[in-house]
Amino acid sequence: LTPRLGVFGRAGFSKTEGVSPTSYAASTGIRLTSPLFGRPKDRLGVGYSFQREAAGDEHLAEAYYNMFLTDHLSVSGDVQWLFSGPDQVTGKTNRDVIIPGLRAVVSF
Repeated sequence: LTPRLGVFGRAGFSKTEGVSPTSYAASTGIRLTSPLFGRPKDRLGVGYSFQREAAGDEHLAEAYYNMFLTDHLSVSGDVQWLFSGPDQVTGKTNRDVIIPGLRAVVSF
């Protein structure tokens, strides 16, 4: 949309032989580059995804911040909120699960 603001969307589907419902997924979100003054390579993003499978539907939101410490080293903090999704171990539904994450990337 602008040099700093971008949007994304993606979708896919599959059909497994012998499984009645067709599986599909869709996600959308926005990304802001340089959200903090003086940090031109950093990125902030939020997104939402929906996935339908035979086991059940899954709804998930995500937010991340990608901080470049140097030109070749970045650290990303990520938090995902699973609103609801199938628990394939118990056969029940998971609700309001928070999933934190941290990632470091070294490129050369």
